[in-house]
Amino acid sequence: MTIPRNVNVAFGQVAGWGAYVLGPCLQVCMSFNRFYVLYFPVKFMKFSRLPFTNVSIFIAFCIAVVYTVIGLPGR
Repeated sequence: MTIPRNVNVAFGQVAGWGAYVLGPCLQVCMSFNRFYVLYFPVKFMKFSRLPFTNVSIFIAFCIAVVYTVIGLPGR
């Protein structure tokens, strides 16, 4: 059974660039979260309607997807 080249390239891009870009973005999000909690503890205790952690993970995921799509070869 042979796998089409486009499928192979797409999976390679997602596995390679997706993880390569998403990892550092999530590390930055986690370190910013720790900084925010340590230096502004009173603000963190307030109830927030916007889940900043979920939003930041979503943004990091979107950045990784954009870089992955940019790296796909054109037709």
